[in-house]
Amino acid sequence: MNRPDHLDRNLRRLLRRAYRPAAPTDAFRAELKERVLRPFAADEPTPADGRADPIGSAGRPARPAPRFVAPLLAAAALLLVAAALSLLVPSDSTSRTREALLARGETAL
Repeated sequence: MNRPDHLDRNLRRLLRRAYRPAAPTDAFRAELKERVLRPFAADEPTPADGRADPIGSAGRPARPAPRFVAPLLAAAALLLVAAALSLLVPSDSTSRTREALLARGETAL
């Protein structure tokens, strides 16, 4: 037996042992059916804004945004403003030439 056949045989054995078909219980199926059909129920009122509740959110309040979102958004906005200002502010291109940098004596070779 050559090596690829040996590896294929071992892989087939491993997958045959590891695979177990999902067998949901009747309670799970009933709950799933209820959650899927809940937004379409005629006798159930919809919220004030007219939208149906998403699956699983009935009876639970909306989760608030994490506390770090506002400072993160502010930092991102500040970064964008700084990037835009750096593009708008004219730079002195004469001081950026090699000769000008070497003449100042601050550049190491």
